[in-house]
Amino acid sequence: AGPRQPAAVHAAVWAINAALGNLESTMRPVKALDYAEGPAAVVALADDLRAKKIDTLLVLGGNPAFTAPADAKLAEAIKGCPNMVHLGGHL
Repeated sequence: AGPRQPAAVHAAVWAINAALGNLESTMRPVKALDYAEGPAAVVALADDLRAKKIDTLLVLGGNPAFTAPADAKLAEAIKGCPNMVHLGGHL
């Protein structure tokens, strides 16, 4: 469920995933990256990707490798992610 969905929808999606046995097996919910938190959140994401803590990265719109701080080297970190899905208007 996306961030614009009400709490009831999120609860229903969580319950469905729990009933299917998906939690901590086929999915591990993590906090969405919030650019308002500043560059530290992007650097932490890149560090987690390099440490192989993330095996699937879903990017909804935008180009985080372009907008990330240069010292995060996010583009390089994303290349090492086994599964990267991007949904956006441009390749």
